[in-house]
Amino acid sequence: MNRQGPLPVLFSLLLLAFGGVIGYLIGSAQVGRQCSLRYEARLHRCLEKKRATTQHKAIHKTKTRSSLPVRRITAPKKHDDMSFLTGPINAPTVIVSKQLRAAPMLKPTVLKVFAALPSRSFTYAENEVPSTLHPYLARKPVERRLARLMFEPLIGKDHVGRPIPMLASSWKRLDDKTLRLRLREKVVWHDGHAFTAYDVGWTISCMARLPQTLRQRRLLQALHKVVLVDRSTVEFVFKTSPSAPLPLLDFPILPKRPFPKKTPTNEDFMRAHRSFGKKPLGTGAFQLHSWRKARMIRLKRTLSYWRRVSPQEGSRWIGKVNAQVIPSREVQAGVFNYGALQGMLHLLPHEAAVLKDVSNANIHRVEGRRRQWVLWLNHEGLLGEYVLRKALSMSLPRDVLAKLYTPRADQRSGPLGAAMKSLYAPEKAEALLDKAGWKMTVTGFRDRMPELLSLRMILCKEWKDMKKMFDVIERSFHKLGVRMEVKWLSRKEWERAVYEEREFDITFMTHQIDDLRDLMRYLHHAGDKALAKMKGRVWETWFEKTYKGRHVSATALRQQFASHYDKTLPFLFLWSTPAYVLLDKSLMNVVFGVDSLFSFVDRWHVVK
Repeated sequence: MNRQGPLPVLFSLLLLAFGGVIGYLIGSAQVGRQCSLRYEARLHRCLEKKRATTQHKAIHKTKTRSSLPVRRITAPKKHDDMSFLTGPINAPTVIVSKQLRAAPMLKPTVLKVFAALPSRSFTYAENEVPSTLHPYLARKPVERRLARLMFEPLIGKDHVGRPIPMLASSWKRLDDKTLRLRLREKVVWHDGHAFTAYDVGWTISCMARLPQTLRQRRLLQALHKVVLVDRSTVEFVFKTSPSAPLPLLDFPILPKRPFPKKTPTNEDFMRAHRSFGKKPLGTGAFQLHSWRKARMIRLKRTLSYWRRVSPQEGSRWIGKVNAQVIPSREVQAGVFNYGALQGMLHLLPHEAAVLKDVSNANIHRVEGRRRQWVLWLNHEGLLGEYVLRKALSMSLPRDVLAKLYTPRADQRSGPLGAAMKSLYAPEKAEALLDKAGWKMTVTGFRDRMPELLSLRMILCKEWKDMKKMFDVIERSFHKLGVRMEVKWLSRKEWERAVYEEREFDITFMTHQIDDLRDLMRYLHHAGDKALAKMKGRVWETWFEKTYKGRHVSATALRQQFASHYDKTLPFLFLWSTPAYVLLDKSLMNVVFGVDSLFSFVDRWHVVK
């Protein structure tokens, strides 16, 4: 029997002890590493929480600094291409004086300027259904007309365009850059709350986030700050000395009270204003009474209106204005003859000639307003070639078209003056096409292999009474060798094809174009119509030049524009006609405004 000595046993014990020590050391290292990782993660969470808390306090402090959304701006950056005219714009600084901050709040009061005298309603016809009555979100003519009756500016215009006091009773130039306005007293909103300087500051702050006209955009660019001195005093401080600041102040004033104090996102801001457009609240002579969708909008007289108008002896004042939506002009005429309407707007000369013999009606010619008849061309297709556009223009027998449709057409007063006049020369038009490579084929149409000269003209079914005129246009283009595809669409389909899908080559329109301002909304890519979507440094320069000064409708400027851009203009001018309004004979003291036909409806009287 073999016996082990003490040495192997001792060696085994030492080996076990060494292994235990090594295992202990390895385990301790792993535990230490885990503890270190947990400590680092905890420290990282603490630092992130502290950073988030600090940032939240800073944001909260910024938001609650003032109830007005004050935005401070730095000096504008210089852009060679003037693209800042169409980009986002910052609101000028609105400063509330200590005196106004310390003033107590006013209680709502209804000031009865005059009692409810016997009155009559004025009902007129509109072609479109309004979608909003917000003065800044209004895009359709019916929306702008109705909003003009409910909202008022600081400085308005009389019937010839001269500045007149509205919500501002007086003004004074303190220096070259500062204009002080004294607000009219005893003016209340339709809910009875007083009109104060806070409402002016609120409107200026909101204007930068709402859709603006180009005159309002010009005002925001020119303003440095607005100081609310007290309840009835506001100072406008401009960056440079303005030559004519009063026309820039013709913007509608919004009430501050109906809107939430905090609108953190632009979506919340626009949602609040869209809701306000359904239930508007202004200072105008009329306020919203009822709104039946797609049928009638009723406005009633505001008894607390600041301007007192007494009817003449033997007459009554207008107590209600009703806008009846009737798309068809024939139905409008029938309802007028029946006696349910007292007004029809924007009549064309041939329509006025038909209705002039109505026994109970008066035809009023609106001075200074002319309807421009044009064929709009889509530059994205074949008509992007200037030779084609010029040949089409020279092939149109404008004299024949004008006599066929209206005897009062004027071919010399186009949207850009006499420079737009084109001569009737079909032989020269054919020579131009031959020179450009468009050869006549045996089919009677031209082609430039492998492309056929084929154009698509879309028309609205509401223009069926002008079908003879469109037939002459189609035959004229056929003689030139152009294959025409004419398609008649409903109003909604036509608007989608023209403004959204742009699936057309030629279409017809009549516009109220009094100067370059009205034309630029269709030409420039930032316009609300944006048919042509013109871009580039040169167009941005004309965009600024058009809206910079007062004399934008000067003939010299229009002709300079026409001669400079004759090769890029996307329309063919046909002729212009005066605008007419049909009103009931019982309406007296009728005066039309420069910007809106209904600027002075509160002064109209109705004979008993």
